[in-house]
Amino acid sequence: RVASVGPAVPKMMVHLYDKDIVEEDVALAWLAKHTSANDAAQKTMEAAKAAYETAVADYEDVSKAEAQAKEVSEHAVIDGRAAKRAAENSKCGGGATADEEAWEKECNQKHRVAIKHEEQSKQRAAALQKQKQEKHQEKLKATATMEEESKAAKSLGGLEAALKPFVDFLNQDDSD
Repeated sequence: RVASVGPAVPKMMVHLYDKDIVEEDVALAWLAKHTSANDAAQKTMEAAKAAYETAVADYEDVSKAEAQAKEVSEHAVIDGRAAKRAAENSKCGGGATADEEAWEKECNQKHRVAIKHEEQSKQRAAALQKQKQEKHQEKLKATATMEEESKAAKSLGGLEAALKPFVDFLNQDDSD
């Protein structure tokens, strides 16, 4: 509330001090309270900024991992199709030689492995996509928090700057 008054604060404080409504000790205590509040707001703002930077870095890391996982998933689909074609082409009927049967068995194993790899890569890509969405939400929350704390710190910093003439007045009054 006091911060909304802005530049009028020092004039009001001087007026209240001149009219002996507010004593110097009370004014200095009030000033110390608001100075410490400003310091706390600055620290909170710095912590919010650090949290924002961490959230952005985490989001970027997860985005890169998700892009890589999608690429791996796409390659797994392609590899799976190739393994399926190879397995279908390797089928041999009745009277096959031992080499042909071994080839068919090997192709079928490769196809099963390709299917598992495709499933796993799709699951990883989906999990990373979900994690990316969560990190995006965290980034949005961190942005909002940082903006709120920045606004509060700026407001209190403005109050402290507005009170500087009054502090100078008190210091000048003490030296007289």
